[in-house]
Amino acid sequence: MNQQHQSEALVFGRYLLNGIEPVDSAVVLYVQAMERLAIVPSSDEQRLLDRLLLHPMLLPLVDAGLALANPRSVIRRKLFVLSAILETQPAHAAVYLPYEHSPVQHLKAIFSAVFAGLRAAFGFILVKLIA
Repeated sequence: MNQQHQSEALVFGRYLLNGIEPVDSAVVLYVQAMERLAIVPSSDEQRLLDRLLLHPMLLPLVDAGLALANPRSVIRRKLFVLSAILETQPAHAAVYLPYEHSPVQHLKAIFSAVFAGLRAAFGFILVKLIA
């Protein structure tokens, strides 16, 4: 199994699942998808990807920044592939299925939206500095 792709699946999976470890079957499917799709990063994107694998806490900022700076980047494409895989896994269904919201959760959603905007702005600057 490709070690780089396996590391990506684990780091990206924890990010997409809010800290939950992705199931082994999802990791295997991701590795197979990367081998078939041949999504190859440029040297700049590979450097950024290597930094993200070493420092996963930067991933939310970089993802938000890339959404503004380069929405079709290799890193975002890899995240989309893994997200599609994860949402088909029964073990992770609760993350993707809708649920009832309380008024407090609505306030939390508003706060999260504001925070996401700030994260995108800081991430955009971070992507420009790293690249």
